[in-house]
Amino acid sequence: MSQEELFGLVFGARNPEVFCLELAHRNLTEVPPEAVRVPTLTTLNLEKNLIRGLPNEIGNLDELLNLNVSRNRLSAVPASIGRLQNLIQLDLSYNELETIPSELGALSGLVELNLSHNRLCSIPAEFGNLRNLARLDLSFNGLTHIPAEMVKLRGLIYLNLEGNPLPYPEELIKNCYDPGAILDYSAQEVQKLAE
Repeated sequence: MSQEELFGLVFGARNPEVFCLELAHRNLTEVPPEAVRVPTLTTLNLEKNLIRGLPNEIGNLDELLNLNVSRNRLSAVPASIGRLQNLIQLDLSYNELETIPSELGALSGLVELNLSHNRLCSIPAEFGNLRNLARLDLSFNGLTHIPAEMVKLRGLIYLNLEGNPLPYPEELIKNCYDPGAILDYSAQEVQKLAE
């Protein structure tokens, strides 16, 4: 079945019952316009394609809970992503991102965020507003510091900073980690933190 036939089948009748859209491994170079017009969509998987950018309309998916755009060629993320107030899981790993919009800090319900294997040199201070964040993967970027606002992430139980030219984030560890939280900071094994 061709891509056009697939989209015609799914979107042709404007099916209001579409909740999950799996478009992984389809060699897509852009997000199909129809995909961002499904108001009931809760999961959108665009993993392993050739997508360079997300449309601004991605922010209109009010019911979206899970968004996976990993292993693409993203060089930017639109500010409209900050409107996805129901989003709990966001995977933007293995892309070409050099910056992340500060609006991502408005995703108050976000629980898991994967930004690993990009080209990030910094992250916005607004990340400190992600109060429900439990898992954060920033590994294999070019981060040289972590914003002081990150100490507000008291619910964080997993943080991966491996492969970044960072000094040890002592304040972050001391202020926001449960003693049983997991930190993967170096090229060594994941280690349990002790008080």
